[in-house]
This record gives sequence, structure tokens and C-alpha cells, in this order.
Amino acid sequence: MNIVQIYRDVIKFFERHKFSISPQHKRYLKHARRELIRLYPTKQDQEMLDPYSDLILALFLLDLESLRLQLQAFYHPKPRGTLPRDPIQMFRSLLCMILSAETLSFTKWVEILRSRPLFAALSGFAGDTPGIGTFYDFSERLFPETTDPIIRQA
Repeated sequence: MNIVQIYRDVIKFFERHKFSISPQHKRYLKHARRELIRLYPTKQDQEMLDPYSDLILALFLLDLESLRLQLQAFYHPKPRGTLPRDPIQMFRSLLCMILSAETLSFTKWVEILRSRPLFAALSGFAGDTPGIGTFYDFSERLFPETTDPIIRQA
């Protein structure tokens, strides 16, 4: 597997089919390419990524930027305290978790993100990765509780 070639093929795919690609997704692609080359610098290292080639290609082809407004609607317009994580990165990480079939547990996914930087790079995280609570908070924003917890227990 050649990371640079996959990057070029994805860009060519968008151009050939006359699909627009958002500047944010181009930035993600460049970041992911740079991180993957840093983590897997030699051809032999990049061959270890062969089992993940479908995952890499899927995430490279998915320009999620059109979801930004819908995802940001789940956040307060003027957050207090620490700024929230980029919702596109969080959503991409959930996709990465599901498509990789590594786990469906947020606890295990956070361990995987921290111990296997491939998945952090594919999620778009630079440096630190979100904690368990951040994933639970994000999923609560996507799928809010619709019933009163007391009634639900009955």
C-alpha cells in the first residue's frame, strides 16, 4: 500500500467525477497523509497498512464537511469553558470505529486511539485524542434521551 498514491487517487477521483471537495476535507487529507507517512515512513512499514486499505480509502473519500451545520446545531453557540472537539472529527472517529470493526465500546476505542496512532490519524486528531466522556457526550448529542429516566426505569 502506498499512502501517497492513495491520496493522489482520491484527489483524481474527485476531479474526474467533477465532485467538489471542501477545503476542510483537503486539509484533513493532507493531515492524514502526513501523519501516516510519519508513522509508516518506509514501503515495508506501509505494507502493514494493507489490511486497513478499505478503511483508509473509505475515510479519504468521505467528505463529511456538509454535515458540519447539522452537527454544530447540537452545540451551544457560545460554549463556556473548554471549547468542544470538532464534531466532524468526532463523527469521523465513530465511523472509523464502526468500519474498522475493532470495537463498539467507547472505552476500548479510546484505548485503541491512544495505543494505535493509525486510528487517531484517520480520525483527524492531531496530538491528543478525546477521552471516554467526550465520546459519550458526543453520542448523547446525536441521540438525546427522549424519555424521563425515572419513567424509563419503571
